[in-house]
Amino acid sequence: MPALNSPYLYSYRPLPAPWLVGGWVLVWSLIGFLLMGLDKWQARRGGRRVPERTFLGIALVGGSPGLALGTVTFRHKTRHFWFAWGLPILMLVQVLIIGRAFLR
Repeated sequence: MPALNSPYLYSYRPLPAPWLVGGWVLVWSLIGFLLMGLDKWQARRGGRRVPERTFLGIALVGGSPGLALGTVTFRHKTRHFWFAWGLPILMLVQVLIIGRAFLR
């Protein structure tokens, strides 16, 4: 057991490896991007749509970059407040949280 004034006592952080966090964000971003394309395709042909809460859930677990890219690429859901303003704000908050956790 290290002493209470030991620098090792306060330097331990149970964080996942950065490549795992990056992989997590990449996978959820890809899923969000593909679902955004599917939803745009379904909207054009009058098919069954993907609920907005599904998109917001994907954004919350780390897929906000892919959804933001899908919004711009497919020009889809650009008039909705949660997609025009909410996604960029959420992505900024997520970047700040992850950056603060790993750059301490």
